[in-house]
Amino acid sequence: MSDYGLQIRNASGNIQIDSTYKNYTYYEHDESSLNSGVNEISITDTDSSLILVIKPPTTAYVSPYGFLDTTTTGTYESIMLATDSTCSCEWLLYRDGESTTSGDYGLIVADSTSNIIFNSNETGYTTIEKVHGWSFSNSSPESYADITVVDATNNYFQFLGNSYRADKLTDGTLNYYQLGLKKIDSTTIRIGFILIKTDSTTPSGTGATAGSASPNILIEFRSPPSI
Repeated sequence: MSDYGLQIRNASGNIQIDSTYKNYTYYEHDESSLNSGVNEISITDTDSSLILVIKPPTTAYVSPYGFLDTTTTGTYESIMLATDSTCSCEWLLYRDGESTTSGDYGLIVADSTSNIIFNSNETGYTTIEKVHGWSFSNSSPESYADITVVDATNNYFQFLGNSYRADKLTDGTLNYYQLGLKKIDSTTIRIGFILIKTDSTTPSGTGATAGSASPNILIEFRSPPSI
């Protein structure tokens, strides 16, 4: 925060609102049918910075894989979700954009150039329920971690950090894995690997792990009231 403006913190000392950083607001939400591998799903085009979160299914691992800008102009037109099996997954997008909602009363916070970064008339601001730490041995593609969460049924999830594994087999085949999320029960989310791609064109050689996965942080987002 600069030497002027507003700063609001919670009981843990974390900044909730200040006059420098825009708050993310609800942008788009849907439930999509997925096939094994990486799935491209169209969204309403936007050049805003996005956060992609998912409500993990019980039948398969799903990874909030990323965004697609085929025009390379900074406009996102698709999201990508990866899974290890045919399933259905609910996803939600938040965007870093200027508020356009108005009202007769409330609180509006602007930055030093008069951009609105918080407006209490908005109903879809991101609310982080809890940040969970975790770890596993990552000794094989079958490795996983079970994390106790607040609400695996209604809340949405995303993880941070390195999230891949690449294993070179004895015949030279290279398997690429991405971490994904699966709901185990109402208070448990499992993190495990999804096989994304098999490359058999690599030179032969002994087996080895070419990469590793260790996000260590799972973020639980409370479902917004606007959906």
